[in-house]
Parts: sequence; structure tokens; C-alpha cells
Amino acid sequence: MFHYRKKQFGKHVILMLASKNLLKPADGEPIISPSKDMVLGVYYLTMQENKDYERARVFADSTEVELAYRLGQVKLHENVRVRVETWYDDKGIRQSASTIKIVDTTVGRAIFNQILPSEVQYVNQVQEKGSVKNLIADVYEICGEDITTEVADKIKDIGFGVCYVIWHYTGSRRYYYST
Repeated sequence: MFHYRKKQFGKHVILMLASKNLLKPADGEPIISPSKDMVLGVYYLTMQENKDYERARVFADSTEVELAYRLGQVKLHENVRVRVETWYDDKGIRQSASTIKIVDTTVGRAIFNQILPSEVQYVNQVQEKGSVKNLIADVYEICGEDITTEVADKIKDIGFGVCYVIWHYTGSRRYYYST
């Protein structure tokens, strides 16, 4: 009898793990929602300064864009054209099959899309708190809970990482360490 209870207890513990409870029971919205520094980092990464694509460089894929960024050949908010495989049309509506096309985007958005599963790419808009929450809901609906937890962790990591870089390089330390 005790062995049976131990088995049942193990199942309940697994069901109560945070990685298994991603949606609110009341309305089905994701419990995982970005906040503060993470949102600032993701917003800064995906923002666009202008929409002038006349002199935009063309890249074969997002990894080539990231390499150019790391080598200092392009800036984070620079407009680029990237060849991508996407499930969405120009209006952001999900299609039944993926297509390969050249997308007008920014370096930061190309880097951001690398952390997303291929079934959800290509997100070509500024990511604010609400849009990140909707993105996580889309990942959950399309890919399931295991991939959603991984994507949420990657979004958290990239958001905090970019926010740290902003803080470090803009000299914002003076606000925290003023004498």
C-alpha cells in the first residue's frame, strides 16, 4: 500500500513542477511573463531606428548577420535584408507551410529570431511586454510545453544579457554608485 502512495506522490510532484504549469487555469494565458530588465533588453534588441532599406546589406541567413555583428561590420539596429525560412506572411499571419524569402529587418531582430524554434520564426516586430507574452503563448500552442520552457529561458537570458550590455556601456553606473 505504501508503495502505491509513493508512486502517486511522485506523479503529483511532477505535475506541480513550474515547468509543467505554464498556463493560468482561469484563462489559459501564459504564467511566464517578462518583466522589467528582461523586457528592456528584448525591446532594445528588436527596436528599429529607421525604415530605410535602400542601402541595406543582404545576408544569406541569421547566423551570417550575427557573425557580421560580432566582427563589428554592422550595428545592432542597422537595417539588413536576410534570407529566412518563415511560416508567416508579410502581415504576420501564420501560413500552412513555410516559405523561404528575403525579409527587411534589423540585426537585432535577426539575432533574436535565432533563439526561437523554426516553427515560430520569423518574428519581425518590436518585442514589448505584451508581444513577448503573446510570442510565448504562440510557442506553447505550436511547439508544446518542453520547448516553451526552453524558449522562455532563452528570451530571459538574451533580455538580461542585452540589458547588462546597455547598462555597462552607457555609463549608467553613476546612478547606482554616485558619491
